[in-house]
Amino acid sequence: MLWKISCGKVERVSLKGNRCLYLGGVQTVRNKGKWVVIGVLYIIVLLLVFAPVILGKKSLYPYSVGRSLNQVGQNESVQMYVLSGGTYWDAGASDWIEIPVIEEMRRSLWNKESLLWNSYNSLGMPVIPNSSAATTSPFEIIPLLFGGEQAWNFLYIFRLWFIMFFSYAFLRELDLSDMVSFMGGGVLGLSGYAMYHMNMWHFNVDAALPLLMFVSICYVKKDTLYRWGCVCVATAIMMLGGNPQNLITCVALTHIFFISKTVVKNCSWKEKVLEYVKYCSAYLLAVCWTMFFWIPFLELFANGYNYHAGGDQGLFSIPLKNVLGFLFPGIYFDVDSFYTYLCYIGVGVLPIIFLYTNLKDKKTWVFIGFALLYLLKIIGFPLLQWIGRLPILSMVNYWKYSFSFYFSIIVIFAYAMENLKNESVLSKAHKVKRW
Repeated sequence: MLWKISCGKVERVSLKGNRCLYLGGVQTVRNKGKWVVIGVLYIIVLLLVFAPVILGKKSLYPYSVGRSLNQVGQNESVQMYVLSGGTYWDAGASDWIEIPVIEEMRRSLWNKESLLWNSYNSLGMPVIPNSSAATTSPFEIIPLLFGGEQAWNFLYIFRLWFIMFFSYAFLRELDLSDMVSFMGGGVLGLSGYAMYHMNMWHFNVDAALPLLMFVSICYVKKDTLYRWGCVCVATAIMMLGGNPQNLITCVALTHIFFISKTVVKNCSWKEKVLEYVKYCSAYLLAVCWTMFFWIPFLELFANGYNYHAGGDQGLFSIPLKNVLGFLFPGIYFDVDSFYTYLCYIGVGVLPIIFLYTNLKDKKTWVFIGFALLYLLKIIGFPLLQWIGRLPILSMVNYWKYSFSFYFSIIVIFAYAMENLKNESVLSKAHKVKRW
């Protein structure tokens, strides 16, 4: 037994089922061993999926039209893919922003030069405020230290593993079974969104969302100082990812989720508000920790040109017919709206959700509500377009930076899979017949 303080009340709790790994809870060797097994299983999955890349026969390395085909590091399979009509998301933006800047930082590091200055842009500029290069992201340590095409391939695959592992951890904290949680993490890590954006710089922010959701639910269950600090660290990792647009959408989901878990606690509203204020203070401290990024970024943003400020990015919507890309990979029916479709989620995900989601289960409401409102926003539903006119929110591309939407869909899918697993064969057959 342990004692914990929640909403001002002292409670006695059992150690059984306390799975918040390394976040202050007493763990058994068996539980820790299970986490190791899950991590290894995800590695095996990725090794099988990306075997050609790991063996060096193919590459995830991005390509842009402006690059020379014989440039060092350009993989032959990438050339053949592009020359045969293949396309890359955002025209290989990482290839002409993130990769050159990080590689130059690596050269400066090994030559014992300053890492903070890029002499190749105009008359020179600092590298930190160049958020499109994600120079401050902890994930970028991998190519910064090792460099080369394989280092970048390893980074792309490692971020997928990171998403899978902490998605599993979060789903387990929702009291879903190991099998369902493992499946949910795998589906999210191999979803169409992850495949399209895996070699984009802003994916550093997306990769931190499952971690932040995990430490947030651990903090809800037991508000210790250590777990509060873990929320700070996870938030800082997300902020340093470099893209404020998907940072906004991901943080929105974490706060909505935290509020939904706090309001149902058995304590006074004053204590609930105080708990949320403490949670927000973790974000505030993360902002203070990352000021070395925010101050030069905001200065560059205020003095440079960008098409987000003063524009209508927040009002941009996708054609309703292009939503079918959610069901079929790469489908878009409006040729004038290239890229403006929802990324493929998996042919089995939506049928499972429609058949086995229990709308009476209040645990799913926050994710169903978030996913539904997000979908209505990106298709331009009139009653939600006002969001795109608000300060700061008017500069966000909601349809593109939608990882929080996909994360919500996978959580709903996991709950539906749990319902499917727990139902009898007769009950399942009856439901399919009724459908």
